[in-house]
Amino acid sequence: MARYAETWKASRIASERMKRERRLYVNGAGEYRELAGEEEAFLRFVEAVEGVIAEEQQIYWSRRGGEPPSSPGTAGKEQAAGGVKKAELP
Repeated sequence: MARYAETWKASRIASERMKRERRLYVNGAGEYRELAGEEEAFLRFVEAVEGVIAEEQQIYWSRRGGEPPSSPGTAGKEQAAGGVKKAELP
């Protein structure tokens, strides 16, 4: 009923895709190979990871037969995202 196995599998797939993306970014490989600068590479990395997360969330909610709950204040987050500094990767 809760479909824990399906949820776990989808989460693991998303996790492994994000790990792969991080390895490519850190090593300057794949689509990060010939970018103009570090900032451009970082932005591409963030967009790729956000894409993986959004896809996993879409799968999660579609399997539950509903739409994701709307979060309050999402309009302001787009403006705030411009001021976010690059996080250090371990």
